[in-house]
Amino acid sequence: MFCAVSNDREALEVLAGFMSPVINDPGRVAAILAEADAMGFEFDD
Repeated sequence: MFCAVSNDREALEVLAGFMSPVINDPGRVAAILAEADAMGFEFDD
C-alpha cells in the first residue's frame, strides 16, 4: 500500500502520472518486487 497526502493537488496529480504506468502493469510490479527481494529488501507483509 502507498499513500501520499498533500494540499497541493497538482503535485499529487504529477505523482499519479509517474506511478500509474508502473502500478497498473502487473509485470512491472512483479519485476520490481523480484529485484527488491534479490537485493535483500525485507518486506513487511
